[in-house]
Amino acid sequence: MKRKVLIMLFCMCIGAFSMGCSSDVFDQVSEEVTGLIDGSNSDDEDVEDLDVEEEAADTSKESSPKAEGKLKKDAVETITDGIYSSYLIASKKDEAGVPDETGAQQKIVYASELSDDVFCIAGSYGYRQNASQDVISVSEDGIFSFAVDKNTNYELQGGDGGPKVQTADEFKKQLADLADSELYLEITVENGVATNIAIST
Repeated sequence: MKRKVLIMLFCMCIGAFSMGCSSDVFDQVSEEVTGLIDGSNSDDEDVEDLDVEEEAADTSKESSPKAEGKLKKDAVETITDGIYSSYLIASKKDEAGVPDETGAQQKIVYASELSDDVFCIAGSYGYRQNASQDVISVSEDGIFSFAVDKNTNYELQGGDGGPKVQTADEFKKQLADLADSELYLEITVENGVATNIAIST
């Protein structure tokens, strides 16, 4: 259909020439129309390529599994002092908060996110008021946030040499690397702020 339209335009140009257009104008128009017919001067392919690239970029942004702030916007703020604990098991999302074969609710964190002012987890956790107490409750599956500040301590516990204190950026990398490790995660909250966040290896 497109070729037929272009051929018609070419014919109209011939008619215009017969009515007095200069040969230079005719040559220029002929060259443009001929280029459109054989595709050499068409911008359609370039436009289509650009559209595909932009669409791919948009899809990449939307499909990013851990876009910054994704958990934070839906999180329930957790400010009650005490100790919150769970296990890093990204592959068992559907089992978070669900009773196991013994009837005990499973404590599973399947996603986490650490920023300058908040640490978020998705999953379920066990809660106790202090270190000498057993877990007294287990949450349902949800998204929870804990305030952090410059004084929050990040640790990788276990192994030789005792606890290893890390920077927030180092700990963020550990969270990503150990997301499905089944390792123990513990968050200590005092005065509404997480004072210590640790992964035990």
